[in-house]
This record gives sequence, structure tokens and C-alpha cells, in this order.
Amino acid sequence: MEYTRTSQPSADPSIAGRHYSAHVYAVVHASRQSQDLTLSQLEAGIQKPETAHLPPLERRNTQSEGFVTVAASDRRASARPLRRPSPPERALSDFSIASSGVSVTEIPAPEEILEKVESQGPGTYHYVITNVSDHHSSFDSIESRLEKSISLKFELQRLDCLDDHITTRGQLRRLAEDFPMPEPKHGETYNKLRYRHFAVYQRLFACVLAINIAFIAIFAGLRSKKESMFMANDALNAVSVNIIVCLLMRQEHCINVIFRTILSLPHSCSISIRRHAAKVYCHGGIHSACGISALLWYIFFAVLATDISWMNSTYELVVPALSGVILFFLLILTIASTPWFRREYHNVWEVLHRFVGWFSVAILWGQLFCINANFSWLYSEHFGRMLVKTPSFWMLIVITLLLIYPWLYLRKVFFVAEKISSHATQLRFKTKKPIPSCVGMSLSDSPFIENHKFATIPAPDKQPGYSVIVATNGDWTKRLCESPPKYLWTRGVPTLGVARVAKIFRRVVLVATGTGIGPLMSFFNAHPDWAMRIVWSARFPCVSYGQQNISSVLRADNNAIIIDTKRTNLKEKDMPNLVSVTYAAYRDFEAEAVVVISNPAVTNEIVYSLEKRKVPAYGAIWDS
Repeated sequence: MEYTRTSQPSADPSIAGRHYSAHVYAVVHASRQSQDLTLSQLEAGIQKPETAHLPPLERRNTQSEGFVTVAASDRRASARPLRRPSPPERALSDFSIASSGVSVTEIPAPEEILEKVESQGPGTYHYVITNVSDHHSSFDSIESRLEKSISLKFELQRLDCLDDHITTRGQLRRLAEDFPMPEPKHGETYNKLRYRHFAVYQRLFACVLAINIAFIAIFAGLRSKKESMFMANDALNAVSVNIIVCLLMRQEHCINVIFRTILSLPHSCSISIRRHAAKVYCHGGIHSACGISALLWYIFFAVLATDISWMNSTYELVVPALSGVILFFLLILTIASTPWFRREYHNVWEVLHRFVGWFSVAILWGQLFCINANFSWLYSEHFGRMLVKTPSFWMLIVITLLLIYPWLYLRKVFFVAEKISSHATQLRFKTKKPIPSCVGMSLSDSPFIENHKFATIPAPDKQPGYSVIVATNGDWTKRLCESPPKYLWTRGVPTLGVARVAKIFRRVVLVATGTGIGPLMSFFNAHPDWAMRIVWSARFPCVSYGQQNISSVLRADNNAIIIDTKRTNLKEKDMPNLVSVTYAAYRDFEAEAVVVISNPAVTNEIVYSLEKRKVPAYGAIWDS
């Protein structure tokens, strides 16, 4: 039964400690086995409490025991009649004890115990009543007996119970009321244009594409006036340059260099500079723009190639035919890389992206040899000398090396699979050295067909090894969780990801839903002393993700806002949604930015809702 007493708000601006409420649970003394299991089960986590009976408080000199939970609350509740809890109540109880041999129910707590535990602060307490002195009639009801004056002697022990850290409905409501989310300053049309259709990714894309189109237009205009010496080989050079930049924007070492350069910004830099620099993960806009620019330059090359004087009829037929094949391949790559196709047919896109790209480069090599062989005959120059004087030759070498390089790091890795819930499995890998924080790793059981990127969680205290949390979100991950293989394949080197931008800010709010806590754990396991507020929404977090992962969250932020979505439905009318909770946490913690790791829909919603209110927010953009 819940009893609430108001205490003075703490100096800490967090939600913990503002109001207390006590939940008292009695242990059934039906069997000695259930008594022995109680403490360990309580500390291990939660599930649903079962049927219970009132302990024999009325018996003199009888040892009785129970548990009291003191949690933050903003509401008062009166005592309800003692009765058998219904199944829905047991499933949705504000507190529970993990299960099997322990039966509990909520009972009104003796006043002495309530006063004692509330003076100790929020937490779960184990109390043992060693002596009871009371006066009542044997015909009194249970309720009337509890209302009698009872003199108690008891022992009290505070427990480390994970369930105490689950944020309640009252806490969330109060937090949202203390820091209400304002309306955006601009209208929805402006906000969508500014923060969705012309965000940093789109601006980089538009800028790079516009520069390429401008040069194509200039050279095409001069060519039409016969004032330009711009030849087909020059257009082929432009194609090669764009392909190189396109590949570099996906090359692991290049990405890490870009991230580390931005992360080297000191905190003394203005927040304006740092908040813009933190969008470094949008570099994929350059990748996409260079890919389309390569297609446009190649079309220009194909047009200019019609003016080449061919010394051999074979080359005159082969080169245009190869141009047609390459144009077809580049067009397939462009269409398949559109967000809709990539989202709906990701596995098909990955296969097309890999093999069509390889074939296109191979055909480019053949076309380059044909063109240079023709020019060597035309200018009576040795073929090899002509080839090494061609910039495209050297750039194609670079392109080929960039394609081959990641496969030099193809490794078979063994792991231990630990099933942490019905829908999530944690894979633990051994390494000789500690790995950096916030890096992603490609995992696959068939690396030439499909690769899946996972955020790694470094072992705490800079120990070697790492783990990844895999949720059953797709066919491949479901198969991996249900029947893990003996080994997987990794390709390339670990690549820094979006969660690392949290290091740019002095104080930051980290938001995750479900297994999104994995990438954030990578950050706070490596930087446990960083000023951070963690907001984590998940279904049965204590049960689904295990004591070790919950403890890691609480070690990084003891006031973390952990929301059990089975217990607290944020979609109900009287509840603040996750955006409101995130905004309130941002204001409450006086943070400089918010980093979100979730699924695409939730990430886009939170980032967009915060950005249009001028809150720096960052989240993955799923552009690959």
C-alpha cells in the first residue's frame, strides 16, 4: 500500500528526492525456501508479485519481516482495503519481486517503519520486526487491528534494488510540468524546410552537386563555342575524382580522421561552433553528391567521346558500348541508393552497391586501356608511356585500392552469446587490446552478401574485449539470436559513430530506446565521469537487459531516467511523450546538447522536435 509524505526538494536539480512515497511488501512465511530466496531475488530485479497473506504482526515476540520501497512521487494516496491483488494489478504494480517461491502483497506499513525509512531517503529496505506489543480483541478485523497502537522493535537494512531506479509516472509528470516544452518560434512549413529538407546532410549534398553541375555547364558552354580544349579524357578525370571522394567518405580511416579532427575542438570554443561541428556524421551527404556527380560527368564524357578520332574500328565500337554499360550500372546504383529503395530492399541494395560498383570500376579500366591504345596509335607514342601520363590511370589505381583495402581486414571472430531477454542477445568478443568508445563494427555470416553494422560496447575499466547487443528486429538478427553460430566475420576497422559527438559537449543528455542503449553504453563505459543525464525507454529494462547493463547505466548516471514502457505508457493522454521528457531532462540538467540513439522514426521525431525549438540534437541518419 502506498503512503506518501512530502519532503523538501533536494539541492540536486534532478527529479530524485523531491517527494517520497513508501511501498511496503510482506513476506509469506509458508516455507523456509521462500524466505531464503527473497533477498537475492529482490536484488536481482523485478517481475510480477504473486498472491500474499498478512504476516502475523499481532503475535507477541514473533519475528516478522517485509520490504519497504521509498520512491520519488508527486501524489498522495490513501490506504486501500487489504485484499487479494488481481492479475492486472500484479502485472502493473509499481514494485515487484522476481518471482517463483516468493509471495508478496502491499500492506499498510507501521508508522515507526515509515518514519524511519523516509528519513533514510529513496530506496528499498528490508525490515525485520523482532518484537510487537499491541492490545486488541481477537474478534477485531485485520484493518481495525492495524489501526490500533502497536509498539514495534525492528531492524532495518537498505538493499540495492534495481527496481528502485525505474522512473514512475508521477516523476515523469512532475518533470514535464516543471519544464514545459515551448511552441516553436517558426511555422511548420519553415521548420520542415529548414530542419528536414535542408538539414546539414542535404546542404552538403546540394553544395557539392551544385559545384559539379556548375563546372559541367561552364565546360559544356565553352565547348559549344569551340573555345575550350576540354577533352573526353578530362571529363574522365572528373569522373575519377568524384569516385575517389565518394569512396573516401565511406572509408573507415578517413571517417575516423574526420571525427577525431572535430573531437579535438576544445570546450573553450563557443557553443555555436561546437554545435555545428557535431554534425560531422552528416558527411554522407558528400558521398551521395559525388556519386551522382560521377554519373553526370560520365554522361558528359560519353558525349565528348563521340568526337574522338578512332584509328581502329574495333575501338570505335567497343568504347561506346562500354560507355552504355557503365551508364546503365551507374543509373542502377543511383536509383538503388534512394532512401526509399534502400529502406525497403536493404539487402538488395547492399548486393547491388557492392557488385555493380565493382563491375563498373572493372569496365572503366577496360575503357581506359582502349582509349589510351587508340591515342598511342594516333600520336605514335608508346602505350605504357601514354598510360602513365594519364591522370585517370593513377586515380583508378587509388579507386581499386580503396575497394580492396577493407577486405584485407576480413577476420573470423568467435564470441559468446548471452541471451538477456526474449528479444535481445548480447554477444561478447575477446580482443588483445581495448577498443575505442563509440565505434561500429561490421558483422556477418556471409560477408560478400550482407554486412550488418553494430555499435560496440567496450569492456569497462579499459579492459580488452567488447560486446554488442543484438535485437530481433529483422530476419538476420532474429536468426542470430535464436541460433547463434560459432563464429562471425568482421570486415574493415572499427569506425567512430554518432554517439561519439557527445564528447564535444560539457554536459549532455543521452537518449535511447530499447537496444539503443548499447551505443550509449559504449560512451559512458569509457567516460563514466562525464556530465551526462541518461534517458532510457525500454520494455522491462531490468529483466530484458540484465543487472550488469542496468548497473552500467546507473554507475554513469545515478539519477538516470529509466522508463519501463510496460509499466508507464508514454502514449497515454495524461502522460508526457518521450520528446517532452527529453526536453525537460535537457532543461533540468542544464545540458548543452542531446544525443539520440533509437529507431529511425523515434530518432527523427525527437531530433526534429528539439531542433525546431533551438535545442542542439543529434541522431543517426541511416544514409548507408
